Amino acid sequence: SVEQEWYAYIAEPTDGFVDAITYWKASQTRFPTIYAIAMDILPIQASAVPCERVFSSGKMTVTDRRNKIGGELMEALQILKFRFKQGHT
Repeated sequence: SVEQEWYAYIAEPTDGFVDAITYWKASQTRFPTIYAIAMDILPIQASAVPCERVFSSGKMTVTDRRNKIGGELMEALQILKFRFKQGHT
């Protein structure tokens, strides 16, 4: 059960893992439910700054003239804009 998995995880001694992703990949078979939760949470940015940059950049792409752009096209335009700014063609 999830409860048993949780208690087994809590009882496990810490072994000096520094990288959380590496730890959870190594522990995936012992704690499958907690692993799934960790993989959902760990990729979340700790800072809102990158997220704010994406929204600001999107705001410049979607203007009053281009307000009917769909999600896929918007994503493609953002990727193209990023690659252009990085000097990749």
